[in-house]
Amino acid sequence: MGSVKAAAKAGYWWACGVMFVLRWLCGIKVVVTGVKNLPHTRPFIVASKHQSALETVFFMQYFKDPIFVLKRELTRIPIYGWYLKAMKMISIDRFGGAAALKKMLKESSAMLKSGRIIVIFPEGRRVKVGEVADIQSGILAIHNSSPSTLVVPAFLNSGLRWPKGGWIKKPGFVTIHFAVPFSRQTRSKDELIEYISENINSMI
Repeated sequence: MGSVKAAAKAGYWWACGVMFVLRWLCGIKVVVTGVKNLPHTRPFIVASKHQSALETVFFMQYFKDPIFVLKRELTRIPIYGWYLKAMKMISIDRFGGAAALKKMLKESSAMLKSGRIIVIFPEGRRVKVGEVADIQSGILAIHNSSPSTLVVPAFLNSGLRWPKGGWIKKPGFVTIHFAVPFSRQTRSKDELIEYISENINSMI
């Protein structure tokens, strides 16, 4: 447990450093709205739009010790990947079938029980500004295993400042908005998918 906390602390300070550089050297300022919609107690799930690397860094700083659901390839990156493993991030083998799904559910359930926030990008990948992708089954599977846990959709426009596939950073404001949370106890499966899609794409 100590090594997990140490890795999470290192990840937090790394994220703080990156956000400092983005603000003061690149001129990118993040504006957060809808903070009142965040649950007052943990755990909860953040289902966010994904347009750039900025939001992964931002959520790492903002929530301090969140758990990300991410593709397994990222854990193979030297040093960076080692820290992802040490922080107990939920890595997904996209070609692993039922076994990979079972592993994801087991790990996500354990993390929620421990009180940690889970961040998932329900479209399953980074998308370009203005693009809408289908909501993948991962968010549904995780929420089905913990139907009382609140899900907070988040939309953003980070791709305007840090475009997908590019390293050039454009100065300006990035807005990240947290929408009203919900749970499977109040919404059906189809309503859940529709609600997530509507809210993470609201800025479009």
